Amino acid sequence: MKKLSFNQNILTAGVVLALGIGGSTLVDAATSGSVSPSGGVQISNTATATYSVDGVAQPEVTSNAVIVNISEVASFSLIATNEDGTPNDDINEKLPMVGPNGSVTFTNKLTNSGNLADTYTITLANASDDNFDYNNITDATITATIKNSDGTTVGQPQTLKSGGTITLEPGQYAELSYTLQGDGTGVGGQHANATITATSQYIGKQDSSKATLTNTDNAIIKTPVSRLLKLPLDPN
Repeated sequence: MKKLSFNQNILTAGVVLALGIGGSTLVDAATSGSVSPSGGVQISNTATATYSVDGVAQPEVTSNAVIVNISEVASFSLIATNEDGTPNDDINEKLPMVGPNGSVTFTNKLTNSGNLADTYTITLANASDDNFDYNNITDATITATIKNSDGTTVGQPQTLKSGGTITLEPGQYAELSYTLQGDGTGVGGQHANATITATSQYIGKQDSSKATLTNTDNAIIKTPVSRLLKLPLDPN
């Protein structure tokens, strides 16, 4: 599984979520290093108390200020979810395609693991290092079923084409499903690769080199197996 994090010096993400206050930004990707934050937002909080002794009011007491540095975190993951024997990775591998014009349905899961809403651009493309292409890569309909972290569905499934966008609130995820068709040039045993990319608009505004995750969808042509039935000869 690949994951991109956009971390802003967090002390308490809960305060950010409750107050909707953001500060500076740090982009963090597992293979790309990080960008240092340029600033932040501080919240100062004091408490006051009044009391009396033997019915005599005492002076108001004020506590020392408690200062909390608030930061935003943009983070997301994209995992391949077809059952291929290796769950939670970045490739749907060796899914069977019946014939050179066969179709295969691929599934991936996009999760907003940050503490702010983010919009993601979803793109499909034919990849290299294979034997043939998918002929409907730009026209394929992507169905996005958005769910909360507890698995409850949010509204009706959305549909989009390559280049379309999905917006997820913190903790939400989108189950992405789409069907790709072989271009008819492959033969049995050959395979085709496609990529699905998700690009964070929020992270992209800070550092575009860290804003995209890519998974691979791989299918292999399986030749149907036919059986010949041997019937007894008619003596007549």
